[in-house]
Formats: sequence, C-alpha cells, structure tokens
Amino acid sequence: NILSTHDTPRILSVLSGVTVPDSKEERAVYKLSQKDREKAEDRLKCAAFLQFVLPGMPCIYYGDEIGTEGFEDPFCRTFFDWKKEKNSSLKEFYNSLCRLKNTCKPLKDGSVCVSVIKDGVIKISRNGDKCAAAYVNCSRLPFALPQNEGRVKFGDNGKVLSPMSFVLFEK
Repeated sequence: NILSTHDTPRILSVLSGVTVPDSKEERAVYKLSQKDREKAEDRLKCAAFLQFVLPGMPCIYYGDEIGTEGFEDPFCRTFFDWKKEKNSSLKEFYNSLCRLKNTCKPLKDGSVCVSVIKDGVIKISRNGDKCAAAYVNCSRLPFALPQNEGRVKFGDNGKVLSPMSFVLFEK
C-alpha cells in the first residue's frame, strides 16, 4: 500500500528506469530529463491507480504526490516543495484518486479478483452491492477493452486502453 518511504529511493526515480549515478555527489544533484520524467509519471499514475483500486488504505510518502525525485537515503528525504505543489498535475491526479476511493463503494468494501488478461494487461474486479472493473495496460500496445463493463468512472475512454493507462468501470 506504499510506493516510497524514508528508507527507499523515491518511486518516481525508480520508475524512470534511469541508471543510478555512481557517486553520492552525482546522486545528490541528479534530476530526471523531461522525457524520463514523463515516462516515470505515466508509470507512477498506473501504480497509484492500482494502490487505490486494490483493497486497503493507500499510503503516500510526502512529496510523491507532486513528483519528488531522489535516490537512497538521505536523497529520498528532501523537503516538500510548496512551489511545485501549487502547479502539480500529479497532485490533482492523486486528489482525483482520493475522491474516487471515497465515492466508489466497491473500492471500499467489495471483494477482489485480480487476473492477467494478457501480457501487461491486468483486470481487477471489485464486487459487493455494486461492481467495478479496473483495467491497467502496462504493455507497449493498445488493448481493446471488452464491451458492456459498465460506465467509465475514471480513466481512459473505455474503448481502447492506450499503453501505460487505466480505466475503471462501474456497474
């Protein structure tokens, strides 16, 4: 239920896939390129979506919701950047996930079934008084979603799931 902690590298840095600089001096000042950051943010959104649709309470290490970077301790313990917080699309994304978790009843108390649909595509079914189906496409290819899953509650358009994207249907 947590992606980063004070004892681990920041999840954005991990998901970027960049080679960790050799020296502590280099790691202390390293910043992701725009391309690496965008790739990492797409992956982080998929990971956070999974956190919120799976059972349990998601835990967010301060700064992950605004895309704080950093390698091992002490580089993962940087201060919270309040200027960045005001203009963070990631923060709004996390706020949307919080609203979703609070308003979608199956995500609060529904049973769960996780299945691999095909390589890189996961389906999470949440069933209770109401039902929800979440799809996450971590592959490099688009995935045609099954029809009649219900109405799109969150995420992609509901017909074709682009690479590194997700959707939640509610019935």
